[in-house]
Amino acid sequence: MTDHSDAWRGAVQVGNCLIHVAVDGAHKAPRLMLSNSLGSDLTMWDPQLAAFSKHFRVIRYDSRGHGKSDAPQGPYSIMVGQWLGTNAPSRVDKLILLNTTSYYADKQSWTNRIEFVRTFDYG
Repeated sequence: MTDHSDAWRGAVQVGNCLIHVAVDGAHKAPRLMLSNSLGSDLTMWDPQLAAFSKHFRVIRYDSRGHGKSDAPQGPYSIMVGQWLGTNAPSRVDKLILLNTTSYYADKQSWTNRIEFVRTFDYG
């Protein structure tokens, strides 16, 4: 990280849920928000953090029910980046979506992954 890093760890209230957030990098640097995949937490970005935080203010968070974030009663939807791009495009300069979809013709693989995540111990 740069010498001007202003790291922060904590939780923010979003509706009825506390979301665990980590922020790294210079306070005035351009913002880079990283959203992790289902069944993981914000630490999945740790290997890239040093390189990213040299150029960006890196914002990571644990999705509801993941990592250190609360898990209030569902149901949930998880199209965060897709929702932002469609419903709030003025809030995003660039949007890169990887390994995602808004529709699953065969929902069984999705259901299997959700069941696996429910039994996973984040320790």
